[in-house]
Amino acid sequence: MANTKKRKTTRRKKKGGRKLEITIYVVAILVAVLVIYGIICGVVALINALFGLEINVGFNVFDSEPTSSVSEQQDPTSSTPSVDVSDVTSEPSSSETQSEPSSEDDPESQEQSTPNSQTVTPSGRKSRANADGDYVTYTKSGAAELNEWYLLLVNPTNLITSDWKTSMTDVGGEELDSRIVSAYRDMVEDAADDGVSIYAISGYRSYATQQRLYNNRVERAKNENPSFTQQEAEVYAAARVARPGTSEHQTGLAIDFNSVETSFGNTKAGKWLKAHAHEYGFILRYEEDKQSKTGVTWEPWHYRFVGVKHATKIHQTGMCLEEYVDYLKTVR
Repeated sequence: MANTKKRKTTRRKKKGGRKLEITIYVVAILVAVLVIYGIICGVVALINALFGLEINVGFNVFDSEPTSSVSEQQDPTSSTPSVDVSDVTSEPSSSETQSEPSSEDDPESQEQSTPNSQTVTPSGRKSRANADGDYVTYTKSGAAELNEWYLLLVNPTNLITSDWKTSMTDVGGEELDSRIVSAYRDMVEDAADDGVSIYAISGYRSYATQQRLYNNRVERAKNENPSFTQQEAEVYAAARVARPGTSEHQTGLAIDFNSVETSFGNTKAGKWLKAHAHEYGFILRYEEDKQSKTGVTWEPWHYRFVGVKHATKIHQTGMCLEEYVDYLKTVR
C-alpha cells in the first residue's frame, strides 16, 4: 500500500516537472522572438538613418493596426486610364450648331497618352510651394496683372498666336508649362495621400497639332453629312473641337485629368479636384453653368493654372476666368 502511494506521488511530480519545462520553453521562445524583432527594428532604423529611407518592418507589436510600407504608396499614374472615345455629348443637328457652345476637348479627336508609371511618395502638403503657399511670386496686382502669363486668357475671342512659345517639361508623358510642374506634382501627390488617383491625360498641344485635330474633325463632318458645305462642316466641327488658336492646351497651362467623360465630375477624383484644385492654383475652367460666358460645354476634367491667389478668389466667388478677368480690369 505504501509503495502504491509512493508511485502515484512520483508520477505527479514528473507531470508537474514536464509542465514546468514546457512553460519555460514557451517563455524562452517568446523572449527569443522579441529579441530578434528588436534586432531587426534596430537594423531597419539604422538603414533609414543612413540612407534617408522610410522603411518599416510591416507591423508594430505595440499597435494592433498594421502599417503599410513605403513601397505600397503607388503612383496614381500607375493605373492606365480608360478613355471612352464616344462623344461627350450627343451631336445636335446642323441647325443647332451655330448657337451651341464648343467643346475644348473632343474625346474622338484628342490624342491621349497613357501616363508613365512612377512612384509617388507623399512628402507633406504642398511641399514645393513658396513661403506664401503659392507657386507664383506676384509683383503686380489688379489690372496691371492681366498681362502676366498665369492670367493669359484664351478663348474664341482671345486667340493665341501660332508662334507662341514657352518652356515645357515632360511629366508622365504629357508636356506642361515648366512653371506649373511643381503645383501639378504637389496636387497629384497630396491627392494620393488622400487615397485619390489623379493624372494628366492631355497637356500641351502645339498650334499645328490643334490644327490637325480640327481639320480631321471637319473632314469627318463632311463624310458623315454629305450635304454640308465647307463652311457648315467647319462650324459643325468647331462645336466639337476647338479651332486652332482658341484652345487653352496651346498654353501648356491646361490639364485634362483621368477621363474626358462628363461622368468624371461625379467620381471620387472629380470631386477631390473640384474641392481642392484651387489650393494648388488650378481652377475648373469650364463650369456647367458658365457656358454662355466661356463658349465651351461643361468639362469637369479640364483644369487651368492661374496661381493660388487667383484660383482661391475664383473658387470663392464662383466666377469663370472670363468674368474674373473683367473684374480685375476694375481693380487698381
